[in-house]
Amino acid sequence: MGERRVAVITGAATGIGRATALELGRAGYALALCDVDAAGLEQAAAGASAELVQVVDVSRVEHLERFSEACRERFERVDVLVNNAGILRLGGWQDLSEADWRQLFEVNLLGVNLATRAFLPLLVAGRGHVVNLGSGASLLPFPGYAAYGPVKVGVLWLSEYLRTELAPMGVKVSCICPLLVRTQMGDAGQAGVMRQPEWLFHPPERIARLVRRTIGSRRFLVYGTPLLHALHLLYRWSPGLMRLVLSSATRSQQRPRAAS
Repeated sequence: MGERRVAVITGAATGIGRATALELGRAGYALALCDVDAAGLEQAAAGASAELVQVVDVSRVEHLERFSEACRERFERVDVLVNNAGILRLGGWQDLSEADWRQLFEVNLLGVNLATRAFLPLLVAGRGHVVNLGSGASLLPFPGYAAYGPVKVGVLWLSEYLRTELAPMGVKVSCICPLLVRTQMGDAGQAGVMRQPEWLFHPPERIARLVRRTIGSRRFLVYGTPLLHALHLLYRWSPGLMRLVLSSATRSQQRPRAAS
């Protein structure tokens, strides 16, 4: 591969993953992309001119081992692993099933662990960088994220432990926490979920640019926006006030919707 840097992106078919593939492709990276959505992955790969593409379920070790072996044969090293693959299950704590919790854990948290483990030898060879996608829901109690938020807290703290343990191997680790990112189904695409105010959202392309700027840096916790940083500081200073603000903002968005 010469001097061309290699990036592996999980969950690359849509959203932040797809935007990151396009961003890093424009920056000259050789791309290896994976997702469970074969059709979406094919489109993303074509748009980003990816060199390696595989359908992968990140909660399954055998899928990741097959993918990492293909990357080893093709590239011999990995400069950056973007652990982006994830699913969203919205609703109040009482509305979410055991199956919802298990799937969130297996994809959003266990998948980060398994992917990092599978690619660690290639990351060490490239003195690479692991970039994990966290969430503003791991920093603030957004209504409707009662299961997603705690699992993303796990991603944040797993990133912290990985940072300590992988540093002696020459591998950097960062965790990027966006506010809330607009999905194709929107923020109210599941039953029982209160509509979130527009100011909480920003497009995937913004996070993709942040991923590119984070690669190679020593930054660990990377806020998606200065607003999230300010809200997080305010929450630490006055959690009761912030819970009131977030709940009030959510209710104000729900009232017009209920009347429509």
